[in-house]
Amino acid sequence: EDQAPLALRTLPFVAGLKLPIRLVRSLADTKGTPPAVERAELVVEGEEDAPVVGQAWRVVVRAPGGDLKYAFAKAYPHLMSRSASADGRTLELTAVSRRKYW
Repeated sequence: EDQAPLALRTLPFVAGLKLPIRLVRSLADTKGTPPAVERAELVVEGEEDAPVVGQAWRVVVRAPGGDLKYAFAKAYPHLMSRSASADGRTLELTAVSRRKYW
């Protein structure tokens, strides 16, 4: 779950794509809970309009512990525009900026 925003950007996005996956729930907690692996299904549900990035792919990971929902820009490099976790955590992209590296 913690790595999903980066790993899912490499998907071959196409509406209706379904993949069985193994999901390790978030390790970011104060309890030191051992990793729990769940069988889950990744589904690219379709397209939507998303803030900042415009057209995006709607991706849902359906798992016994609750669904994870994401929106990834259709354009490369498929920036994550929005996410929502089963435990109520949410993230939303508010801006994108690029600076010269050299």
